[in-house]
Amino acid sequence: MKIRYFSVLGILLILSFNIVFSQKQWKEYAEEWINVETFVSKGLPKSALEIVEKIKLDAGQTGNSPQFLKACLYKIKLISTFEENYLKKAIESTEKEIILSKNAEKAILHSMLAELYWNYYNMNRYKILQISNTANFENDDIETWSINKFVDISIKNYYASIMLSDEIKNIPLQQWNTILEKNNYDINLRPTLYDFLAQRFIDFLANEEASLTKPFDSFEIKNSLFLSDATTFSKIKVSTSDTISFAYHTVKIYQDLIRFHLNDKNPDALIDIDLQRLKYILNKSSIQDKEKKFLNTLEQLESKYANLPISTDITFEIASFYYDNKLSASKPDYKRAMEYCDKAIQRFPESNGAIKCSNLKYNIQQPSLSFSTENCNLPEKPFLASVSYKNLQKIYFRIIPVSPEKNRSLTQKLYSKELINEYLKIKPISSFERNVLNFKDYQQYTTEVIIPEVKEKGHYVLLASTSADFSCKDETVVYRSFWITNISYLSRYNNDGSLSYYVLERESGNPITNASITAYLNEYDYKTRTNISKEWKKFTSDQNGYFEIPKLSGNENTYKNFYLVFRKNDDMLLTDEYFYQNYHYTEPERNTVSTYFFTDRAIYRPGQYVYFKGIMLEKQNQDFQILPNKKTLVTFYDVNGQKISDLNLITNEFGSFSGNFQIPAGLLNGTMRIGNESGNTFFSVEDYKRPKFEVKIEKPQGNYRLNEEITVTGIAKSFSGSNIDGAEVKYRVQRRAYFPYIDWWWRGSLPSSSFTIKFNAKADENIKKNLYPYFDFIVKADITDINGETRSDEQIITIAYQSLNINVDINNPTDKKSLATVPISVNNMSGLPQKAKLVIEIYKLKTPANTYIDRLWQKPEIQIISENEFKEKFPLFEYNDENDITKWEAEKKMLSAVIDYPQDSVIKINDIANWQQGSYRIEISTKDFYGEPVEFKKYFTLFSADDKTMPENNVFWVTTIKKTAEPGEEAALLIGSSIKNARVLYEVEVKDKIIKKEWIELNEEKKKISIPIEEEHRGNIFVHLTMVKNNRFYKHKQTIVVPFTNKKLNVTFQSFRNKLLPGQNEEWRLTIKGNKGEKVAAEMLAALYDASLDAFKPHEWIFKIYNDNFSRYNWTAYHNFDLSVGATCFISSFKPKI
Repeated sequence: MKIRYFSVLGILLILSFNIVFSQKQWKEYAEEWINVETFVSKGLPKSALEIVEKIKLDAGQTGNSPQFLKACLYKIKLISTFEENYLKKAIESTEKEIILSKNAEKAILHSMLAELYWNYYNMNRYKILQISNTANFENDDIETWSINKFVDISIKNYYASIMLSDEIKNIPLQQWNTILEKNNYDINLRPTLYDFLAQRFIDFLANEEASLTKPFDSFEIKNSLFLSDATTFSKIKVSTSDTISFAYHTVKIYQDLIRFHLNDKNPDALIDIDLQRLKYILNKSSIQDKEKKFLNTLEQLESKYANLPISTDITFEIASFYYDNKLSASKPDYKRAMEYCDKAIQRFPESNGAIKCSNLKYNIQQPSLSFSTENCNLPEKPFLASVSYKNLQKIYFRIIPVSPEKNRSLTQKLYSKELINEYLKIKPISSFERNVLNFKDYQQYTTEVIIPEVKEKGHYVLLASTSADFSCKDETVVYRSFWITNISYLSRYNNDGSLSYYVLERESGNPITNASITAYLNEYDYKTRTNISKEWKKFTSDQNGYFEIPKLSGNENTYKNFYLVFRKNDDMLLTDEYFYQNYHYTEPERNTVSTYFFTDRAIYRPGQYVYFKGIMLEKQNQDFQILPNKKTLVTFYDVNGQKISDLNLITNEFGSFSGNFQIPAGLLNGTMRIGNESGNTFFSVEDYKRPKFEVKIEKPQGNYRLNEEITVTGIAKSFSGSNIDGAEVKYRVQRRAYFPYIDWWWRGSLPSSSFTIKFNAKADENIKKNLYPYFDFIVKADITDINGETRSDEQIITIAYQSLNINVDINNPTDKKSLATVPISVNNMSGLPQKAKLVIEIYKLKTPANTYIDRLWQKPEIQIISENEFKEKFPLFEYNDENDITKWEAEKKMLSAVIDYPQDSVIKINDIANWQQGSYRIEISTKDFYGEPVEFKKYFTLFSADDKTMPENNVFWVTTIKKTAEPGEEAALLIGSSIKNARVLYEVEVKDKIIKKEWIELNEEKKKISIPIEEEHRGNIFVHLTMVKNNRFYKHKQTIVVPFTNKKLNVTFQSFRNKLLPGQNEEWRLTIKGNKGEKVAAEMLAALYDASLDAFKPHEWIFKIYNDNFSRYNWTAYHNFDLSVGATCFISSFKPKI
C-alpha cells in the first residue's frame, strides 16, 4: 500500500501547476490540515479523507478556489492508498466538480482531468493497446476504450481548459502565486492563466506516446511560412481533415498564443513562445531548407530585440544551432557558437540567456582525451596509440607494469579515481609526453602517437593525462591495459561439446609447441561475496600448437566458466574473456515423420470448404522416404485451438492424402488450422469483401532527371479485364532521402481506367551534386470506385542528376579466362534500357611496392609523426593512402573503344591473353539525353589461375574458381599471400564434421585448392581458411554449393491457355521427367484459386525438404587481436573563461 501511495503522489501532485498550501489570501484550514497529516502518518487515510471532504465542501461554498483545488488533489492522493481503481473514481469525481465549477476553477479542473485520463492510459497501457479502434463506437465504459479514445478525450479536455480564453487571458497568473510552485514558471514568460494552461496542453502534445495514432491523410508541416516571423506565422490559415494530428493542434495553439502577445509592451512572453514555435517547426516539418530558414528568422528576431535582456535567449538558440550542427556540416561550428555566446554575455551578463550561454561555453571549452591501443603488442617494438582529443596541446603518458592477477583484482574492487590512484603508486617503466596540434577551433580530432618499445614481456597499463601530475581532481586521466607478448591463441567450440585451441606465434604465425596452458574456474564465493579463481585443468600444446579441452563427462558439473593462462618460457598471456562449457549430450539420430499440408487458398469465408492435401515423409539418415498406406487422423481446429471436426485418412502409393472441411458459420473469425500428429498448416477465416479491381503504377519510360516534372502512368482494371471508370484518384509522392519531401494531390474522378501523376522531382539541395546522389521517389496511388471500394499501389522511382545508369558485369577479382567479353548495360533510373554512345578505357594501375596490414582504428585526421619516422618504425601500416586503389596512378592504357549501346552490349578484349595480373580501372563516359556527362568507374583485380605469382600485394588473398559443383566434379579455390612464410590452416567441413585439416605454406605466391565433390556433399560443404601473421588474425569461410539436383523434377506444359470463359472446360497437358530426362512415376498437386484474394493474404506452397547444411565451426580470436579495454577519469572542476 505504501509503495503505491508514493507512485500516485508523483503522478498526480507533481503537476505543472503543483498546488501547495498557502497562508496569504484565503482561509488556511491550518488545524484541519494538521489533523489530515496526523491521520496520514498513522496510516489512517479514510479518517484523513473525511476531513478533506469537509474542507473541499466548505472551500467550494465560500469560493476559496486554492483550498478547494488542493482538497480535490489531496482526495485523489488519499483514495489511491485504499481504492483499487482509484483513477477511475478520481476521473468521475473530477467530472462532477467541473459541472459545478466555473471560470478559472473550471479551466484548471479540465486541465487536471485531461492529465487524469492520460495517467489512466499510462497505468493500463498494455491492455489498452490490445483494443482496436472502432469508428463511431460510443461507450462510457473507460475499460473498453482504445488509445484513440484516450487521445481524443484528453485533447478535448485540454481544449476545454483554454476554451474560456477571453476570461482566463485576463487573469494574471500572479494572482495564483499562492497555489503555484514558484520554481516551476517565470511570471514574465507565463503572465496569464491562459499562458500557463496552454503550455500544459503543448507539453501533452509533445508526448510521443500520445501521438502513436496517425491516419493515412496525416497533417504535414511543409509550408515555409511556418518558419517566418511571428506576425506572418500567426496569419497562416491552417486546416486539415486529420483532427487527431498533434502537430495540427500544436500549431493552432502556438498561433493563438502569438496573436495574444503580439502587441504586448513587454515582449518576453512573445519571444519565449516564438522560440518554442520555431524549434517545434524545425523538428516536425518537412520544409525544404528548413535549417537555413530557421536560422534566418532567429537572426532577424535577435536583431529586432537586441536592446532587451530577453534577446540573449535568442542568441543562445543561434549558438545552440551551430553547436548542434543543424546545417549538417562535417563538424559542428563551435567557433561560431562561441562568438554568439560571447555576444550574449557581453550584452546582458546577468540574463537567463547569458547564463545558458556560459554553460554552453563550458561544454565547448572543456578539454577531452581518450585513446586506444592494440590489446597485444610485440616485444621490443614500438607501437601506435590512436588518440582523440579536444582543446589540448600536450598529452602526458606513463607505462606501468601490473601483473594480470593484480590488475584483475584491482578492477573488480576499485573504480575510476581510486583505481588510477593505485596505478600511480606503481613506479612507471617509462614516462613521456607528446605535443598535439591545437587549431583553436574547439573541435575533436584524432591523431596517432608512438608508444616506445617495451622490452620485457608481460602485462602493463598505459596512462594518459592532460596534466603532468596525472591528477583526477582537476584534469582528465585515461587508462588502458595491454600486453607485450608473442603468444596468440585461436579457439573454437566443437559440435560434441569440446573446445579446440591453437597457440601460435603472434608475429610469424608459427605453432608454439609445448606451451603450458592452465584453465582457471571463475566461481562465486558466497562467504566473501566475490568471484574467485580456482585452478581447474592443465594442458600442453602439440607440435602444431594445438590442444583440446574435452567435453564434460556425465559425472562433472554441467556448467563451467573459466579463463586460460598461456605460458611459454618468459612469455605469458591471460585471456580477457571467459569460456563456457556445458555438459553436451548427443541424442542418437532417429527416424522422424513429417506431414506437409497444402490448402487451396490462404483465406476463406465462414461456410466455405477448405480443400487440402497432405504428404507424409519419413526422414532416414539425412534422406526422405514417402509413407504409403499410412493411417492418419486429420483434425480441424478453430482460432482458440478447439477441435471442430476430424477425418480418418490413409495415404496412397505416393504417400499423400486429401480431404476437405466446411468452416462452420458463427465461429470467431481469425487464424484456424488443420493438422495431424506430425504437421499442420494455418489459414485465415474472415468476412471479407472480394476485391473487384486492382491498381498498377508503371515505371516511367524514356529519360528523366532531378528538378524536372516527371509523368507516371497507372491503370485501374477489374480482375475480369474491364475498365474502372468514374473512380477517384488520390496520390502522394514522397522523396526518400536525408530529409522528407511529401506532396499530396487530388485528381478528382477517373475518366477512364488509366490515370497520370505529375510531380516535380526536386533534389535535396543539402546533398552536394558532385557526390552523384540518388533519390527514391515513392509514388503511391489510392483508387476509390463508385461503390466505395479502395485499392492502392506504389512505385519507387529512382532519379538522379544524370538520367542514365551505366553498369559493367565484372567480378572482383576476375579470372583472365572470363574477361574476353564483358557485358555492359545502360539503363534509365527505372532499369529500362536506353541508347548511348559509350567511350570505354581500361587502365592497368601502378600498385604500391609494400604489403600493408589494416589498423584496428580509423586512420587519423591529423598525423603528427613524420613520414620518414613512421615508415621506418611501422612499415606495415600505410602513412597516407598508399593502399587506396582509387588513388593509384595509371601505369598503362590497355584498351580504348567506342561502342553504340544497345547494338553493342559487350566490351571485347581480344588480347586478354597478353594482359598481366594486377589491378585495373575501367572508365566509361557518355552524355545523357539532356547533354549531361555521365561517368562510370570500376576497379578490379585480374588474376590467372595458372600463374603462381600474386596478382596484388595482399597478406591474405582468397578467391573462388568454382564454387558450385556436382558429385564427381571438383570445386576449386585460390589462396595466396604477398609475404614470406605465411601458414594457412585449411579445413573442410561436411555435415557438422571436419573431414580434412592441413597447414598450407605460402611464400609470396598463390596456390590452388581442389576439392573432390562426392554424393554425400549434397546440401553444401564449407571450406575454412585461417591464418595468423604480423599480429593480425585472418579467416575466410567459403560455401561450396552442392545442390540436390538429383531430387529435381522437370515439369513442362505441353498445352496451356491463360484466358478462359466462365464455365468453360479446359484441359492442360504436362510432361514430368527426372533431372536427367528419364521417365518417373509422379503425383502432381495443382490448384486453381481466385488471385484477387492475394490482396488480403498471398497464397503460396512451401515444400522444401532437402535443406542446405549449416556451418557449425568457426575459429575466433576474441580480444587477443582486438583493441585494449580501459576507462576514463573525467575532470571535475574545470572552469571556462568568460
